[in-house]
Amino acid sequence: MGAEPQVGEVWERNGKRWVVNRINLANAVVYLNLANDSGEEIMADLGSMSLGANGWHRGKTRRQIVLDTANDLAGRFLYYDRKEDDSLPVFAIEDAIIAGEVALDEIVGILRYQLETSVARRKQDKAGG
Repeated sequence: MGAEPQVGEVWERNGKRWVVNRINLANAVVYLNLANDSGEEIMADLGSMSLGANGWHRGKTRRQIVLDTANDLAGRFLYYDRKEDDSLPVFAIEDAIIAGEVALDEIVGILRYQLETSVARRKQDKAGG
């Protein structure tokens, strides 16, 4: 059946994302209470869901989506955006690192700084400041 269900876990069915908001046990059957963005709430049997009944499948968590996006970013940075770039073609970044023209830590440092700055700004905005 896979990993134990968790509150906050995402499941998908027919293109809709559902989030587990409660887990119940009744008559030795695990039921998940799920809600979607439209405010609909349903209860479904975990066993049937795990077998793919009625089109259910586990969705990606926001964490996994963020990590997949970071991986895509790296692919675009190193390859896809380089295919049409005459000033920095495919493998130019890797070659510059190997040649010592730029350090890997410098590139990572720029990305870290931009992320930290953006997160700090967002945190401040959410706090009302």
